[in-house]
Amino acid sequence: MKNIDVPIFTVDFEGSKEVGVVEYGIVEISRGKISATHTAMSAPKHRRNKEARTVLDISGISESQLENLGEFDSNISIFKDMRRRGLFAAHNAAFEDSILRSYLPSPGEVPHFIEPGKRVYTWGLWLDSMCFVKNLYPSLESVKLSDAINALGIKGKLDALAEIHCPRNRRKWHCALYDALASAVIFTEVCAQPGFEDMTLEWLSRYSGNSGLEQKELGL
Repeated sequence: MKNIDVPIFTVDFEGSKEVGVVEYGIVEISRGKISATHTAMSAPKHRRNKEARTVLDISGISESQLENLGEFDSNISIFKDMRRRGLFAAHNAAFEDSILRSYLPSPGEVPHFIEPGKRVYTWGLWLDSMCFVKNLYPSLESVKLSDAINALGIKGKLDALAEIHCPRNRRKWHCALYDALASAVIFTEVCAQPGFEDMTLEWLSRYSGNSGLEQKELGL
């Protein structure tokens, strides 16, 4: 990835389209290295309904942690700015894409990045670490995020980064920044192996699920 000069932002959302985003995590990858991270919580759309409580239970977030917080849509400008600068990535990117589009269908006119000079109006093209693992390691029984990390032998690397970047009580699965870090580590660790030195952004996109550089799976 050292030859790729376009920033890649791995993102993870805890929440759902109905409940909204209660936590997000962002990891910026620059030339194959993790260069920055950011995470924050936000209030659900409906604080006390059954689905919101289920989301909070799965994510390990208490209602008291969300008191006095605004909803996620106040942060959408952060994501618009990132998409103008680079491309998004996620593990099972269809989920993150659907969440963003539920708040804002389009980020406005942004660079395509893979086709020079082309402009688009979508949150994609997305790089999908789930598709990436599935394409490079077809013999794996599961490409669930935790299973992929364990199968690739990079859990230690993930936990070491989590110690540096994640809040003390958010260094586990279903914590947004931890999961975003896991997706980022899949890309950075696999692409640091011998044989990937001359990898291009187009190659990475194709092996991340963008057959023909289209996003049919994401409905774009």
